[in-house]
Amino acid sequence: FLRHNALLKNKSGVLDGKRVEYFKGKNALKALQSDAYQALSAKNPTLPKITNLQEAGEAMRLLPIHLLALRVDLLEKEKAKKGASQAKPSRKVQINRQQEISEEHSYVWFYEYIPLTTKLAGLGLLVIVLLIIMYPLWPTRMRFGVYYLSWIALGFVALLMAIAVVRLILYLITMFAAPPGIWLYPNLFEDVGFFDSFRPLWAW
Repeated sequence: FLRHNALLKNKSGVLDGKRVEYFKGKNALKALQSDAYQALSAKNPTLPKITNLQEAGEAMRLLPIHLLALRVDLLEKEKAKKGASQAKPSRKVQINRQQEISEEHSYVWFYEYIPLTTKLAGLGLLVIVLLIIMYPLWPTRMRFGVYYLSWIALGFVALLMAIAVVRLILYLITMFAAPPGIWLYPNLFEDVGFFDSFRPLWAW
């Protein structure tokens, strides 16, 4: 609930050379007493019930206990050098050993939300690795299919290499015979789509 809550007004900082986000304790306590949290806690009984500032502070103590967020000290800002970029530098922070909860203290986030797409991509990669490992157990037809597909893929790569050699030879010949030279498939190695790589057929 708190990690990306707008009421926290997360700010960018630097902790041990790593970019982090930190927030003020008063903003977190305010968010925990908001109507949005009350509505969420009413639907989810696992969330702590909060009706006053003291209960909000007790709930916030769970953050450092579970290493989700830790109290930090804000270091003095460095003065900008003359002629330096006008962009506002991120403030450096340092972890405080006294993990107290207070409205005036600042806290840095250690919890990072992992999007569903990232989780699905990781799961898909794991499935692919398992399928490769279990290749000897595949049915005979599937193994033959993969075998022939691998040869088709190798043939396609060999064809691309052959085209690259031919287009280079053609360019070197036409560079003297018909300057400035003719490129076969000029977009072959450009950052374009697959079919666009083979269009146009040739160009000067």
